[in-house]
Amino acid sequence: MDLYDVKDSVHLKHEYGERLEGWYLKKVFLKKRDLTLTYEERKFTYSFDMYDFNFRFIIPSIINFAGGTLTYSNGERELGVFRFPRDKDGNFVAPIFLNGEGDKGFMDLSKENVSELLSRLDPLVFEAFRITQYGFESFDLTDSIIRDMGRDTDADFVEYVKGLPNRIIKEKTAEIIEIISSRTNYLLILKNVLNRQWVDLGEVALMTGNIIHI
Repeated sequence: MDLYDVKDSVHLKHEYGERLEGWYLKKVFLKKRDLTLTYEERKFTYSFDMYDFNFRFIIPSIINFAGGTLTYSNGERELGVFRFPRDKDGNFVAPIFLNGEGDKGFMDLSKENVSELLSRLDPLVFEAFRITQYGFESFDLTDSIIRDMGRDTDADFVEYVKGLPNRIIKEKTAEIIEIISSRTNYLLILKNVLNRQWVDLGEVALMTGNIIHI
């Protein structure tokens, strides 16, 4: 289960389907902010906790394609820059791992590996960190605010205010999900390219604003 495979984030595909694969929601505390509420023509000010709700794309930890399987650490996924090697025929292949560092690493390669490496075409690059992020701010109520409102107002008013954050979050989230769903599906394009279902890489670069390119 990868519901929380990115720390402190929820994978949205589990609630919204495969179109949201790779999209994560993270809630981060920002600060306290004084907000004034009106009750029966009287005004009361309380210090609410403000949160940032951030929606961003992070590549899956495992990518399966016709040429094999690629896996990424959480650090690589957070960095958001990926290169996919291609052989001389344009097929995507696993990278050659060196046994050492610097010149020594190249010295450990066989003649066949060196020849194959030099014949490779430029790799495909996926700059996932450039994909637009979305977000909004909302407030939350602490127990002390609820007690204070109960003292200053009445039970119905308290219940109304307690329900506001969830209504705001639901409305804003729906708007962002609609935006994401209506825009470029970078992960689907990447998978289609890796599986050679889409071979015009110039068109891919154009469609993705050069986020996926050679």
